[in-house]
Amino acid sequence: MRFNYSNHAKVLAAAMVLMPTASALAAVALPPAGDILLDGSFINLSYGTNGTAALSPLLFVGDLANTQPVATQVLTTNLAYGYAVGGSGTSLFSVVYSITNVDSLPFTDLRFMAVAQPDGGARRPVPSALDTGSENGFGAPKAPGDPDKRELFARLPASTLVTKTTAANGVADGSNNCAAAGCDLEMALEWDLPVLNPTETWKITVNLNDDPTITANRWVRSTAVDPADSVLTLSGDAAVVPEPSAYATLFAGLGLLALARRFIGRASMRA
Repeated sequence: MRFNYSNHAKVLAAAMVLMPTASALAAVALPPAGDILLDGSFINLSYGTNGTAALSPLLFVGDLANTQPVATQVLTTNLAYGYAVGGSGTSLFSVVYSITNVDSLPFTDLRFMAVAQPDGGARRPVPSALDTGSENGFGAPKAPGDPDKRELFARLPASTLVTKTTAANGVADGSNNCAAAGCDLEMALEWDLPVLNPTETWKITVNLNDDPTITANRWVRSTAVDPADSVLTLSGDAAVVPEPSAYATLFAGLGLLALARRFIGRASMRA
């Protein structure tokens, strides 16, 4: 399935959802209705033996000085947005978010936040929302593409991590107010980009996996208090790539340079 956003009569995004061919007990999967929100956020993702989770992407743009869901944020800018989903029904569920600068000027101070709301015991006969939080890799030097910040948060009736992050324009790096015995846990990762130049695309891959043997350099994790085998790990990476048109221009320029060198070489031989 493909879906398009439009802004000022231009196509902004296409989302491709790859549906599973089979399911397994240990698997992160879209609900039977599939990708129902069509904006890059997801609800009712199943994982582990009894877990249910949601995923919300947020974007801060320095030029606008505020944070919104990505699909909302791009509507007032010359940023194009798309996402592609893969791995539904496997232990590694991934969403690749793409943000492209289609303006003639750069965008500065971009922050992409992925907020996950796991409930490891949500599908038990007696539902439980108690999870514990853990993290890995943030004490080591950051490798290219790694998330810059992370937060573990005990959800409150009047405050969620989405609303908190939106108001603060970013996650509170290293914060963890979840009790050791467990809490209604939410978790987030943040990637920061100083500048996105014209024609460049910022690709952020967000992974959710329920197999603790699948690791990454940096991650945050939710482990259900009961049952303890419902584990959800949030990780990912990011990179800036030029648009295909930029590649074409580059290759055309290299071709002209090669022709010029060949012409100069022939001219010098005749001389």
